[in-house]
Amino acid sequence: MKPVSFLFALFVAAGVSVAGAQDRTLIASASGPEVGGNTPATVIPIPCQVSSDATMVQERLIQFDTALASKNLVQLEAAGIQPVSLKRWQRFFKDNPEATVTDRCPIASLFIMDDTASWNCIETTTINSGKKQMALEHMIHFAFTKRNGAWLIADRR
Repeated sequence: MKPVSFLFALFVAAGVSVAGAQDRTLIASASGPEVGGNTPATVIPIPCQVSSDATMVQERLIQFDTALASKNLVQLEAAGIQPVSLKRWQRFFKDNPEATVTDRCPIASLFIMDDTASWNCIETTTINSGKKQMALEHMIHFAFTKRNGAWLIADRR
């Protein structure tokens, strides 16, 4: 995967709108309090929180991809993969020991709102069939949830 700083430069340059960014604002007084309670307000956006969340979601996806590459079920579970899915991955790795699974996730398809996020990616699965390698690509959807300040994979379809 590309370095995080490069991806976020693309994120900012592309003007990706992340839902919830409008809600994460500070209201600051433009001047001191006025008599009568009519205080003009200036809205100051807080893009740092959105950027921080995007970084943490991306780190969780990198953790998932690393676990897949090493076929490490403990790391998959740490990324948020549920026991039912872990059993499927275990069976897949057992049946296809030479298989590889990789995800390409464009930063523009990352959508964050409050404590949930979704990311549409292209997954490539390469399986050895006899002496040939077969690569299959398909769209995969990741759903993330934020619990106790940490992002976890809530669903993957």
